[in-house]
Amino acid sequence: MKKILLLLIVFSLLLTSLPVFGAYDVSERVRIGIKYGGSAVSNPKVSSTTKKFEFFSIDKKPLSLGTLQGASVSVAHYKSYLVAEQSYFGSITDAFIYCNQREGLIPYIKEDVIYAVYHELMTLESAQSALEGAKAFNETAYIIEPDDSLIKVSSSDGKGLTLFSQSQNRVLGIAAAEDGLMDFGNQETYRDIIEFVKKGTSFNIISNITMQHYLYSVVPAEIGASAPLEAQKAQAVCARTYYEKNTTRHKSDGFALCATTHCQMYIGTKWEREQSNRAVDETENMIITYKGTPITSVYFAHSGGATANVEDVWGSPYDYLKSVEDKYCTDYTWEVELDLESLTKKMKDKGYNIGTVTGVKITEVSDYGLVTSLVIEGTDGSKEFKRESARTILGLKSQNFTIPSSDLVVTAKTKRGTEPVTVTKILTADGLKDVGNTLKILNGAGALSELKKASGNVIYGKGNGHHVGFSQHGAMEYAKNDGWDYITILKHYYQGVEIEGE
Repeated sequence: MKKILLLLIVFSLLLTSLPVFGAYDVSERVRIGIKYGGSAVSNPKVSSTTKKFEFFSIDKKPLSLGTLQGASVSVAHYKSYLVAEQSYFGSITDAFIYCNQREGLIPYIKEDVIYAVYHELMTLESAQSALEGAKAFNETAYIIEPDDSLIKVSSSDGKGLTLFSQSQNRVLGIAAAEDGLMDFGNQETYRDIIEFVKKGTSFNIISNITMQHYLYSVVPAEIGASAPLEAQKAQAVCARTYYEKNTTRHKSDGFALCATTHCQMYIGTKWEREQSNRAVDETENMIITYKGTPITSVYFAHSGGATANVEDVWGSPYDYLKSVEDKYCTDYTWEVELDLESLTKKMKDKGYNIGTVTGVKITEVSDYGLVTSLVIEGTDGSKEFKRESARTILGLKSQNFTIPSSDLVVTAKTKRGTEPVTVTKILTADGLKDVGNTLKILNGAGALSELKKASGNVIYGKGNGHHVGFSQHGAMEYAKNDGWDYITILKHYYQGVEIEGE
């Protein structure tokens, strides 16, 4: 009995010494910046597909203030004295009914309290005059001083619908009521709530949307609605995980992620498709974790044959972002002319004073073909570029490229797939011979072709994107040709991970 008890105690201690990873709570709602900074809108106009709007005060969670009828509204900076006649309405709808019974009144929302106020009072004298009339209905009526936090929402005919006072903790949100869509025109329609965040006299436009609705847009925008279902499901899990890992990426702008490729492509409902929505729904709440934490679930278009070790691109190693074979991604090749004149200007604009660029030399390549170091040579010096900067300084599609200089280049099948190969010698009946300026080849059909040495300014490359993590083209091909499901796909591209929520 003592031995059994001792074994139980040891087993219990072993269990308590093991790491315990709790379930991760996925965000229910997300906030995506659509227009902000230089693209902020001075007088945004939006319509509702249901011809009815619901208004919200947004703090950490949206608080519904009620609904108003209307096909379209405009949102604008506003500054005026106000006279508060009545307050503490149950909803903006109640306040609007009250205001319609009297001339010059409009609902006014401040810190979630709804008032009925007189507005369009540009002087103190006009405010004092309005106050006298208001006190006939409510002796406690009072004047509110003008301030820069005021927002006016008007109908399409210019009639004021409501006023909203923005604060540090409260911003205005508007949605198309009854699950309609907010339409900005130009096929820009959005689900759920749009936040109008006042910045001076302009507005940042932020989509406040459920995670599922957000991914309905992201998945087809990123991988394509025609991709196999399992590849789209893998993309959905990647995109959900990416959001959870990067919720502070645009913290200084007042939201989590932007709507461009800087974060993830989000274009409202424009590209939503039934199969993409299904992929999102069937993976709801699923994310990729490593040791209980959401991973950096980066993804890209096409690898050229193998993904990259993250340290060969961005410097810092991650156990789950290692190079893996991408056997269906060997067919995408490209070539560009190296323009030394343009490169000279680019180097000068970036502050690299090496004079006129005379050449570019690759100095280091990874085992799977990525250029990890190159040197740009000039008349007054040289500059080395490492990892991803080796491609971005040249404006290339990927880090997998060669610069064959003045050698003879042919396309050949190698262990990394089909790629340009420099030919320096050729095996003849008389043994190895040096290659001259041209090489004549007789093919199987008896046709004679002639190859000439490259000019020295052509770059040959493979793949498209940064090469780290999830390969979108590879995922589509593995799903189509090998029947891989989304979990197999994800665990191939991200080594040693778990899929939580499955």
